[in-house]
Amino acid sequence: DMGFIPDVRRIMSYLPPKNKRTTMLYSATLDDTVMRLAMNWMEEPYKAEVESETNATDTVKQVVYVIQAKDKFKVLYNHIAMHPQARTIVFCNRKSTTEDVFESLKVRHISVEMLSGDVNQNKRLKVLDAFRDGEVKVVVATDVAGRGIDVKGLEYVINFDFPYEAEDYVHRIGRTGRAGSTGVAISFADEFESCQIPDIEAYIKESLKCTVIGPDDPLMKEVPARGSHPAEVDAAAKAEVDAREAAGEEEKAAAAALVGANAVTGTGRPAILSTECPQRELPKFEHALEPKAPPPDESDVYSKPVEQKDKLEEWKI
Repeated sequence: DMGFIPDVRRIMSYLPPKNKRTTMLYSATLDDTVMRLAMNWMEEPYKAEVESETNATDTVKQVVYVIQAKDKFKVLYNHIAMHPQARTIVFCNRKSTTEDVFESLKVRHISVEMLSGDVNQNKRLKVLDAFRDGEVKVVVATDVAGRGIDVKGLEYVINFDFPYEAEDYVHRIGRTGRAGSTGVAISFADEFESCQIPDIEAYIKESLKCTVIGPDDPLMKEVPARGSHPAEVDAAAKAEVDAREAAGEEEKAAAAALVGANAVTGTGRPAILSTECPQRELPKFEHALEPKAPPPDESDVYSKPVEQKDKLEEWKI
């Protein structure tokens, strides 16, 4: 339960029965748990899956910086300061780390906002709108809060912490390199989290090139004191970092291949296979006019805990 089930239940209580309506569910991922939940509100559903000619990682230049944990904020700050006009999402594993990174950037006059599980939906939407419009340049987020973020032309995704699960790595870096564009995903591998790299490499079926950041690297410049403003961008230092992180020909070719990918699948077939769906009578509009039972009492729907027994019955197919 990620918080939206009470809203879905309320909407469903006002609709005709599932055998008298058409229900469509769209998602980037449909795992078994979501499908079991969806079966409560869908009648004999079929799945139409759009295949892509590229993986989510193909359009993204992946960079891994090997650094000590104590230097991670230093590298993050200097990278953001070198690219003041670029939009960047910074992912952290823990809420406490997210708050620390956000506060440390904000106090140094970086245009930054935070998205965590405690941020309500109205605030989340305002932050995302400001991020899309370029009013906010940096968003620091946890995995759950970062799911579903779609910002056109996002330049950088930075994994301040390597994710615990390899699948989350793909979800994170997939925020960039979209809609025919390339992107850059930077991950910090410290002495505590480097052990996750082999699992990620196995999952994405490619090796991650690691770059050791030495003490003389431009990204290792000392962080200014709290309350300071970012200094003028050092053009030479920025050029050195950009050359290291530039998208290659493979990422550019993969991005170009995505243009028009909604028209066909990876095998060249039509993306929506209407001929393969079961033929059955569609619901009629008059069903929506049938008398309905009074809506249930929802005064405590957001405060009443969901009993484990109710969950088991809800997920039962």
